Amino acid sequence: SEAQFASRSVYYVGPFVNSGPIPPKVEQETTYTIIWSIVNTSNTLTNTQVRAILPVYMKWYGSVSPSKESVTYNQNTHEIIWLPGEIPAGTGIGRPPREMAFQVVLTPSLSQVGQWPALITGATFTGTDAFTGVFVKQEKPNVTTNLSTDPRADDRSASVVP
Repeated sequence: SEAQFASRSVYYVGPFVNSGPIPPKVEQETTYTIIWSIVNTSNTLTNTQVRAILPVYMKWYGSVSPSKESVTYNQNTHEIIWLPGEIPAGTGIGRPPREMAFQVVLTPSLSQVGQWPALITGATFTGTDAFTGVFVKQEKPNVTTNLSTDPRADDRSASVVP
């Protein structure tokens, strides 16, 4: 299968209205939308799953779009799990990509001034190619306050300010 998994953060666009200062300010809450997207050009994928971890300084907001998606958050392990189910061949080509969004909350500390804090870490997509039986796995870098995929954000929106 030729699956592609994307994990990104936005503030100004997406299914939710976010709030809080951009750039993020010390001791002030800012909400961000995380968007996960799956494209699959060839063989159908089964048993698909996406997992990521919220760093200890982050909070799960609870909003998920579309609301019917199978998404869970484990408060003990800080793990977010999405079970998108079967991803048919042609997803993202002849039909829309499989996409899901959720909101998280950052309250930066003084030690994060000048940094781009991670909003989620360890995002991993897994599934099984239904035709070949091959296990598919993709890991993505941390999603940070860098809003490079948000068309309304600029270069100065990422670093935490005092």
